[in-house]
Amino acid sequence: MKFKHFTTAASLALLPLTAGAATLIIPAAASATGAFGSVWKSEVTLHNTGTHAIDAALVFHDQAGAAQTATISVPAKQTVSIDDIVRTRFNRESSVGAIEIDVADADINRLAVTSRTSNVLGTSEFGQDIPANLSTDGIGAGDTAVISGPSSAGSFRFNAGLYTLAVTTVRWDLLHADGTAGGTQTTDYAASVPNPYSVPSLFNPTLPTNDPAHPPGLKRHPPFHGRGQPPAHGP
Repeated sequence: MKFKHFTTAASLALLPLTAGAATLIIPAAASATGAFGSVWKSEVTLHNTGTHAIDAALVFHDQAGAAQTATISVPAKQTVSIDDIVRTRFNRESSVGAIEIDVADADINRLAVTSRTSNVLGTSEFGQDIPANLSTDGIGAGDTAVISGPSSAGSFRFNAGLYTLAVTTVRWDLLHADGTAGGTQTTDYAASVPNPYSVPSLFNPTLPTNDPAHPPGLKRHPPFHGRGQPPAHGP
């Protein structure tokens, strides 16, 4: 059994890849309005350490499962940054989803990819880095992933999400800080659909301080991508 522990941000996945291709997953990206007139937007930055240009195919999957594609070429030794990528490259307004990035196997170790999703209101901006992870770095059937709660679930947002790469069933368990069970939720997920959550609402009751949540195992086809984010202040 593989055991994975996540505190700030996490990604999990396993994906049958086509020959000669490698896939990176950014499990959360958005271009949408937020509370009090704020705006959510995601930026993706790619850096090519190689000596030749690297071509990447990007696929955005929204919460309805619909996909939109885009391509980008990153010149040798250069960096390309795409602001508000969901709107500017995928032509989506008010949309939340995940991004798959496909590159040639020979280029995957030469391409560094990062993303950041921010909430902007006037001159204030609050955000969090969301890493791009290889799809092969995820969990499979029988594996356990842990998303640790913030020090005070009442004072901070505690959000989690997962991106499924195949039809998947996940059992979520809530464990109190003292190790006692606080609740269980079993959910079926469709393939290629991002699923964001407020962790307390997943288990209904308010999440006590320092309580972790984890999906201890997967049934059916296991692959999924997920993230856990002990929260950011902001609108």
